[in-house]
Amino acid sequence: FPTQKITISRWLEAILVDQLGLDAPAFVPNGVDRTLFFAGEREMPDRPTVGFVYAPNPMKGSDIAIEAISLAREKRPALRCIAFGHAEAQEAMPLPSFVEYHVSPRQDQLGALYGLCSAWLFPSREEGFGLPILEAMASGTPVIAVPSGAAPELLAQGGGTLLRSADSREMSEIILEYCDMPKAKWDVLSREAIAASVRYSPASSIDRFAQIIEGPHLQT
Repeated sequence: FPTQKITISRWLEAILVDQLGLDAPAFVPNGVDRTLFFAGEREMPDRPTVGFVYAPNPMKGSDIAIEAISLAREKRPALRCIAFGHAEAQEAMPLPSFVEYHVSPRQDQLGALYGLCSAWLFPSREEGFGLPILEAMASGTPVIAVPSGAAPELLAQGGGTLLRSADSREMSEIILEYCDMPKAKWDVLSREAIAASVRYSPASSIDRFAQIIEGPHLQT
């Protein structure tokens, strides 16, 4: 329909423009609630720890994260793994015994889970935005991300590592780099992550959205 299109990530924008041949849409990224996700100053965890969001839908790439962590643990058996999701693990996407899995944690508990991690994994093959990236960064946790959703723009100024593709071996190699990362380098990434997250607030997203829908260019 001839209406104003609004997207939350450049990844979605590219689909509309490059694949569907539409005009460039307006852009309104998601924001992060810093009353729930705010680290202040973070300390690098004593034990290398990674985390991810578990979902049985193959699009979410839980299998990529599980395989990457399994490969990394072959060289670093002490690597800790934390995950959370909305339901119990399913047979179609089983969780290894080394995964500390939290089912439907409360919103006010998520920041603590992110804060336990040396790095947060974002393995989604397809994603509209990827809010866990922003939540982890606001919690001071660097992110290792597949280049889908908003990952490219969120990590453009640092705060983690953007992978070339949805490849478990590449992700495992980067996990091992984080396991052996000097504290000083990790501290820089953590500060970059927090600084990047500050640019994405719910208030600024609401203001942008209001300007678009109230603008004279809006077609009805």
